[in-house]
Amino acid sequence: MMVGGLDYEGELAASRLRMKLEQDAAVTSLAESERLRREEGEEQFRGRLWALTFMAVIYVLYLLFG
Repeated sequence: MMVGGLDYEGELAASRLRMKLEQDAAVTSLAESERLRREEGEEQFRGRLWALTFMAVIYVLYLLFG
């Protein structure tokens, strides 16, 4: 596991959201809880995809001009 960086920030945000979901579990329904978890997963996926794309562009530029 990485220490710091985008992955760390994403995992930290995800754990905060999971803790909030568990605390609010008595208030929200199971369907609402599942919907929020799906949204969290989609958000993490998009963030990681952007980070990967950015790093791929930097790598290609490095190869071309390096």
